[in-house]
Amino acid sequence: MTSDRSQNVEDLSSSQRVISSAPARDSILIFCDGACEPVNPGGTATYGYVIKFPGRQEPIEGSGIVGRGTGMSNNVAEYQGFYAAVSHLLETPDVSGRDVRIMSDSKMMINQLNENWKVKRGLYMPYYAKAARVLRVLRVKVQSVTLEWIPRERNAEADALSKRSFISDFLNHGRSGPLSPFRYGRVDHNSYDDVESSIQMGGMQNE
Repeated sequence: MTSDRSQNVEDLSSSQRVISSAPARDSILIFCDGACEPVNPGGTATYGYVIKFPGRQEPIEGSGIVGRGTGMSNNVAEYQGFYAAVSHLLETPDVSGRDVRIMSDSKMMINQLNENWKVKRGLYMPYYAKAARVLRVLRVKVQSVTLEWIPRERNAEADALSKRSFISDFLNHGRSGPLSPFRYGRVDHNSYDDVESSIQMGGMQNE
């Protein structure tokens, strides 16, 4: 779920050109999502992702907390979800030479990573940098990578995982709980350095 604020909003037709010719039938599919609740910005930023491999019945799922309060936003959560999902895929065996489709309902993130929209100042900047870096690594390792915007209703599984993280965090810590790095498996999806970087960018109003 995202409330992308327009920035350099270009002809929407350009956002529809993000779909490439990568074959869908045998592609690894990634669905990722992020949210910032109960307020945006300044709430608890969480993410969720689902990785589906052709021929496998059980997908890989992941979710986590980016942080709470100052420096958190929907866009921060969206980019961290992308980073977490791709990082997890890179540690998964047998991905070399495969086609990968990454899908999100964030038009801003998809168009920025596809270099259709410019990247401007905002709380999400450190997270954009991480996402762009891990995307470059993925492009080297696999056959092809497609970044695709999808409607929110097609991203329901990742959205539910993100919401589950928020509910779990609220029940465990409430609104005043301590901030701690979140780990999923062997991949560290968050660090104090990233959160501190976004906090240092405090006067910025963009998410």
